[in-house]
Amino acid sequence: MKTIGVDEPTHKELKKLSAHAKMNMGEYLHQAALYFKRTGIDPSTTDEQSPHKAIKGLDKRVEQIIAFIKTMEMEKLNPLFERLVRISSNLEDPKLPTRAHQEKIIASANKIINDSGKRYTEEKKSNEVRYKELHDAQLKSNQDLTKVLQELIDKQTHLEKIIDSKTAKKSFF
Repeated sequence: MKTIGVDEPTHKELKKLSAHAKMNMGEYLHQAALYFKRTGIDPSTTDEQSPHKAIKGLDKRVEQIIAFIKTMEMEKLNPLFERLVRISSNLEDPKLPTRAHQEKIIASANKIINDSGKRYTEEKKSNEVRYKELHDAQLKSNQDLTKVLQELIDKQTHLEKIIDSKTAKKSFF
């Protein structure tokens, strides 16, 4: 077991966090190191590469897509409602000549409702497919960016080692 030196406030914070997690400080530090390694998060950098930021970006995009779908629903449902109101007022008109005419109007209204319902269902399915495609593309893009970022970090580390070794060689001569 190794000992590390930390200042008193850091020690107190570590003690609180490990107690909250029901672990001793050594286990807690071990798990924290594994977490940083597994997620690729560098706690010394800004939030620019934070997974939370990426998730918030995805959430924002999902909210935009949902707002778009709601807008489309309203644009399709309002005209349908207006048609139904017109048909309803026509049915209540005492000047209608026959029952057959009323039945034609009802059949027409039913056809409009069925057609609109089919179009709505088709558009909803299409929007769901588009949403899934966008979501999948965003996830793939995030994964690709994370992979590229990790490769850059690895290359930077490699270059730093090369520079350090060259600097160390020059200082001996």
